[in-house]
Amino acid sequence: MPESDLLWKAVNRDYTSLKGVVWAVGETTTHPTSTSMVRDQPETYLSASTEPAETLIDRSWPCRLLRVRPVGETIDSDEHPHKVGALAYQVVEETAAWQALGPKGRLVAALIERLRGLTGAEADAIAARFAAAGDTAWYAARFAAWDAATALVVRDLLPAHHYRTLTDPIISVLGHPETWPVPAWCDTPKTEETPDV
Repeated sequence: MPESDLLWKAVNRDYTSLKGVVWAVGETTTHPTSTSMVRDQPETYLSASTEPAETLIDRSWPCRLLRVRPVGETIDSDEHPHKVGALAYQVVEETAAWQALGPKGRLVAALIERLRGLTGAEADAIAARFAAAGDTAWYAARFAAWDAATALVVRDLLPAHHYRTLTDPIISVLGHPETWPVPAWCDTPKTEETPDV
């Protein structure tokens, strides 16, 4: 399979997936119990995706993102059109994890990381800005970050005024997304210089 035909696999930060299956670059990962795949029964196969942004279905952030090559027969899915199942995958390389968050994933990863260090004062200021737009403080506290992440993902599709409406509560307090640092672990595959934290 040419490199362009490699698939994407999101795994936990410790390189495991569901059921504790371990994925290591340069190794072949095999389903721990199944010897026969059944379409749309994920317990019978290991899954990968044709698109990096489709790897977090039934998974969560943070993750590591791998490029994998199926070994042997594959099956597809009626439920998830980008999903490819196989009993084994060769793990070819690790790549930047932010790609699992979509084309604007680098900015979304930076937003998530920035929000992890949010101070109480910053949270109050964001809620106040969001509430000033006509929403209650309760709603503001719950959804300001979600709106900003959504706007970052679809930025190229939104009229400028909609983008500003969705991102202003965050940007007015935390600055522009382009200034937020992206964690080294999700921007660069793990090496000795980028320890797992």
